[in-house]
Amino acid sequence: MPVGPVGRDESSAPFFDASARGEFLIRRCQTCASASEPQATTCASCSGIDLVWEPACGRARLVSWAVTYDVDEEHPTVLAIAELEEGPWWWSQIADADPEALDVDMALHIEFDRSGDSESVPIFRIASDHRKSDEATRR
Repeated sequence: MPVGPVGRDESSAPFFDASARGEFLIRRCQTCASASEPQATTCASCSGIDLVWEPACGRARLVSWAVTYDVDEEHPTVLAIAELEEGPWWWSQIADADPEALDVDMALHIEFDRSGDSESVPIFRIASDHRKSDEATRR
């Protein structure tokens, strides 16, 4: 199932411009240095409003998922919530995922998908080294 369609507005334009280049942006607070999700307008840690765009590394770990079945699709769609390495959570689909093979803390990485005339959007793929993330195994 393709993601979208999604559209841009003035506040999301930098995010979608970066996505078109294959770069995932988050927001970084200039007051306390905490990372926030791309749609944030205030810092979740200190409520600061001085947020700047910053490239994320693109690595994440699987927190939770749901599987949807569409009669028009050959394969199920896996919708995921993942924690980015920088801290914020992001939700999207996991492309080409076998729902039976998923595990909490599984390593994911971000790629980009464009459907038709829609914006390029971040999606997840299982990382080639899909063992649980190093940080998760230390917990």
